[in-house]
Amino acid sequence: MIRINEKAWELVERSIRDADKLGWKIDHQPGDTWGIDAGVETNAGVQSGLRLAKISTAGLARVHYHLGDLFGNPWPYVETSCDQPYIGCYISQAANWQVDEEGARGMGSGPACIKALAEIFNAEGFSDPSDCAVLLLETNQLPNEQSRRRLAEVCGVRPDYFVLLAARTSSLAGSVQIASRSVETALHKLHQSEFDLKNIQSAVGVCPVAPPSGSDLVSMGKTNDVMLFGARVWLVVDNVNEAKLEKVIQQVPSSTSPAYGRPFLDILKESSGFYNIDPGLFAPAEVLCVHASSGKTFSAGKVDENRLRAALFGGSDEQ
Repeated sequence: MIRINEKAWELVERSIRDADKLGWKIDHQPGDTWGIDAGVETNAGVQSGLRLAKISTAGLARVHYHLGDLFGNPWPYVETSCDQPYIGCYISQAANWQVDEEGARGMGSGPACIKALAEIFNAEGFSDPSDCAVLLLETNQLPNEQSRRRLAEVCGVRPDYFVLLAARTSSLAGSVQIASRSVETALHKLHQSEFDLKNIQSAVGVCPVAPPSGSDLVSMGKTNDVMLFGARVWLVVDNVNEAKLEKVIQQVPSSTSPAYGRPFLDILKESSGFYNIDPGLFAPAEVLCVHASSGKTFSAGKVDENRLRAALFGGSDEQ
């Protein structure tokens, strides 16, 4: 059994030693919880976002940043690769915890979710006996010590064994860590189709980075738009009937959702909350799956260039 909170905690400890380089601000007193501003009030950037992404996968994924081409423009992408995608990108990385405590609100992800939502994960056949908890929170305010203690209680760990890393959606660090979730979104969609994620041997995903903005609401729209319209995922699967695999892969792309087509921000404004949006929308634009035993490939979806261009540059080729 992989103690994923312990693995994430080790990464946090190493990262704290690099806090100055990462642009992190640490809030901690002996015996208290750990609060890390990794992009709320600080100017933490690319390296902070990459480290957050690495921690969120408990170190099971490789996450890196490269400059590519987008409509003739230099544009950054985040690539995530993992040989244990079920644990690293689905169990650990997914934003499963809608944190709504006094002084602590936002989308919670990372391995702490396993401890906070133990009943849900036990139903998945997964538990983590780690005595620590590592939570990433997408929020515009770093929770104080009192709020973090309540979250530590929810996770069932001592205060000094609880760490919360926070970044706002509109920060560069936030944009980078969100772009690292391409594989996670594909697995999320497959799980909705009752596909056994343990049959996925390896995964690679790439997503453009949404530019930071002065508004968390605007950035929530853009970070989702680049995923829905521009992310691409490659999977290697075995122990699955080829006909079944071909059928299920067709259901993965974001374009299969009835909510697909409009800017995400418009959809969000019309809904009564992020978690009330059709969950089938949260998926990459394109997926290709390789059957490990036969070598056959099955693909679905495509990068939606017009909508991606409109999301990032405010224009479209459509007449």
